Amino acid sequence: MAPTATRRRLRHGRYFCLKMMVAAVTGTAFSSAVTQTGLARTFTTPTAPSRREFIRVGLLAPAVAAPLLGEAGQPAWAVEIEPLPPPVVKDVVKAAPKVQDGADWLYFEVKPALMEQNLEKARTGLGSPMMGSYVSPLETDLMIPLEQLISANVMAEEEGWIDAIREVRVAIDTMKEEIGAPEEGGWAKAVTAWDKARAGANKIMTNINERSEKPPFILLDAQYEKRAQLWLKKKKDKIAFTNQMGSIMLR
Repeated sequence: MAPTATRRRLRHGRYFCLKMMVAAVTGTAFSSAVTQTGLARTFTTPTAPSRREFIRVGLLAPAVAAPLLGEAGQPAWAVEIEPLPPPVVKDVVKAAPKVQDGADWLYFEVKPALMEQNLEKARTGLGSPMMGSYVSPLETDLMIPLEQLISANVMAEEEGWIDAIREVRVAIDTMKEEIGAPEEGGWAKAVTAWDKARAGANKIMTNINERSEKPPFILLDAQYEKRAQLWLKKKKDKIAFTNQMGSIMLR
């Protein structure tokens, strides 16, 4: 990923070219229009002119606008992905290992339980109310850390993080409900909900990866199965640690 300063220079260079092309096409009529609409500032600052403002005052003719617009009619600079704000980067560094553990749990514990239609394992994996005060790692390692990252990102709603975490939450609740109704096709519905949870978590993880110099997450895609051995090792290490701590407490 190019340094932030380099990306800014590239963007500002495009903005300058855009201004020059607009000025050449529109002539003197442009000066009065920018005075009325507040666009005069674009000639003295590096701030990108809004396409909505240009369209409103009718300054961009199709012949000029076409080469300046990217895929699907979006401005060329719109396809660039801004890096994460420093406070979010700091939180991502702390939360990434735990979020990955939660993704492992979703993939290697919850999914097999649903595919096997094993009610006890599914309840353990999801943290069903039938398990009493037990809290699933799906909550502690996936949902809570992701929600904390969303709280740190002031642009979370605009960037789709809030909608994505809602998808995950609704899908988890759906799985908990459907595994209790096997006679009504509940297992199949739970598997469908699992995939929605996976997709929602992936949206946030993908967005963070694309905006980070070093992607912190391994995505929940078709290649995720390759983490199976690593997951089993971590699971065994955790069990061994728990047993060791139990032995110490009994001394």
